[in-house]
This record gives sequence, structure tokens and C-alpha cells, in this order.
Amino acid sequence: MPQTNSKANKLSAITGILWLLPIVCMFGILIYQPHRDTKTSITTDSTKTTEVTSTKNKPQYKSNKEEKVDIKLSQFDPNTVDYKQLRALGLTKAQSTSVIKYRKTGKVFRIKEDLATCYGLTDSIYFILEPYIKIGNKYKIQKYVNESYENKKTHSTPYSTTKIVEKRDSLFIFDPNTVTKSEFMLLGFSARQTETFLKYREMVGHFDRVEKFLKCYSVADRAEELKPYIAIQPIPKLELNGADSTELCRINGIGAISAKAIIDYRKKLGGFVKIEQLCEIKQITERNYEKIYEKIYVDSVVITKIDVNFAPAERLTMSLLAHPYAGRLVVRRLIKNRQLKGGWRNIGELVEQDIVTSSQAEKLAPYLHFRVPTKIN
Repeated sequence: MPQTNSKANKLSAITGILWLLPIVCMFGILIYQPHRDTKTSITTDSTKTTEVTSTKNKPQYKSNKEEKVDIKLSQFDPNTVDYKQLRALGLTKAQSTSVIKYRKTGKVFRIKEDLATCYGLTDSIYFILEPYIKIGNKYKIQKYVNESYENKKTHSTPYSTTKIVEKRDSLFIFDPNTVTKSEFMLLGFSARQTETFLKYREMVGHFDRVEKFLKCYSVADRAEELKPYIAIQPIPKLELNGADSTELCRINGIGAISAKAIIDYRKKLGGFVKIEQLCEIKQITERNYEKIYEKIYVDSVVITKIDVNFAPAERLTMSLLAHPYAGRLVVRRLIKNRQLKGGWRNIGELVEQDIVTSSQAEKLAPYLHFRVPTKIN
């Protein structure tokens, strides 16, 4: 009898479990279904994003956070392309704005590589866009060529500004003294070689000979190739009495120290009357003078002269004491005799009265002005 009851209880428990099992399964399906739908939705969105960013021939720099933009690569000029077109090329908002800001600062895209300098545009982005970049003729780097021999005869400038087609791929006529960084790279030099050349040019100053330019480490290996395209334009001679220290330092043979010495001596003299006076400056060596001589000239009309007869005694004294060709003895004699004589007609009278020597008179004559008094004793 007990065994019968035990079997009945077991049967009843199994029956209860079988009744509950469908109910549990239904609750499980209801709980799982929202998660499944959410996962499917995320997967679907992810798939769409992947399709946008991995489509063949499309740029690989889309941002999932930005709204969808139909990407269509086509030719464009970075100098004229607008914001919408940049976005259509696949650039982000920040990258598109960076290109616009680059132009707003007054900069111009002269070569394709200039686009890579914009903030946010990586090399990978540039390499995708490079085949589609087309710089307009208005913005391209200008190149120049020598005039013919006949034209040189009739023009004051040695070279014309006639535009030419490039020769030998990227080679063109250029002046190493004025060629820009972009133009130098257009000749086929790397960024490092270009920086080396620019530092060399800053160090040596003006290239007055082709050989001097070809000594630069960056261009030495291409000397024979570049030689036919080098056109050094002669710089105008510098007027010695009006030049400042910066202009003087541009001349090969004059450094910062010698430029200061030239200006100081010019002030004491009242101006140079001839180039040879530079030899009187100890900072100017004979070797430097040979380099300088052909690059300068002197306008003696602008020199300051001393009024011997009418300048106040104090001013006359100070002017002559500072002058390299006078000195205390000359000043003392001049002041004393002017009080007695009343003045002089010319430098010869100063020599006759032993106020100056013949050699002093020859040097001082250009710097003295003799206004003849009404009466001279």
C-alpha cells in the first residue's frame, strides 16, 4: 500500500512539471525577443556603416558620428572648391573647414602637395585625393625663361617675364637667389634637400656665380643636369651712403661687424666721396674689398659738409674733432685764425697759413664749405 502511494506521488510531480514547462518556455521567448531585436538592429546599422566605409574606391576616413554623406570622388581645385564639395569628396567637417581656413589666411595651393599641409589631412587621405587634384593655371607656379640675344640688346633687364612650358619634365629656368621653396621642390628635390639649400643660401648670401650655387651639397650631384637652366640675374649696385646694415650684409664680403664699422665711419666722415675710403676701415680686409668693390657705388652729392666760415665755434669744433681727417691741432689753428682773419675763400688759403697740410687739405676739401664773408682781412 505504501509503495502504491509513493508511485502516485512521483507521477503527480512529473505531470506538474510537464504542465509548467510550456509556460516557462513562453516566458523565456518573451524575455529573449527584445534583446534579439536590439542586437539585430545594431548589427544591421553596423553593417550599413561598414558598407559606407569599405565600398570599393571610397576613402577610408568616414566618421560614424557624422551624418551620412554620399561620397563621389571627382576632379577639384583646392583653391576654389567649396565646403559642400569637400564633404562630398569624403572629408570630415573638421578637414573641410581646415581647407577653407587655409585659403582664408591668404595662402594659395600652388602644387598638389600643398593640400597635405592642411591640418587634419593625413598622408593616407592625400594619397586617395591626389589623382583628383587639379590646380588651375591662375594658381600654378609661374616659370620664366631667358630672352633672346636680340631682346637683351633692347631691354634694360637681363631676363624677361615670358611664361614658358616646362623643359625636360620638371626642369625650368630659375635664379637660385630668388627661387622659392615650392619651386625648388618642383625641380625634383626632396623636402630635406630643399631645407639644406635654403640654409646654405642664407649662409653665403647672394650667388654671384653658377659655380658657387653648385657647391651646395644638395645640388652637387645634379650639377651637369641643372647647369643649362641656371640664370643668375645681376643685382643692382648698392649706394654706399644710403645703405643700412641689412642691405650691406647682403653683399658678399660684408658681415655684421664690418657693416657696423662702415656705418660708424660714414657718420664720422659725413659720407663717403669715393669707394677707396673703405680701405681706411680696419675691419675691411684687402680680400673683402676686392669682393665689395664691384657691387657698390658712391653718391658724393649727399655728403654732409662743414661750414668753415659761419658755423658756430662750438659746432665747428665738435665736427672737426670727430672727423678722421682733422684732429685737435687743426681745430685749434682754425678757430684761432678765423677770429683774426674773419674767414677763407678756399682750402688753399688754409694750407698757406699752415692750418692744414697738403695731404690733409686733399682729404678734407670735399667736406669743407667756404661761404665767403663780405669782408676778409
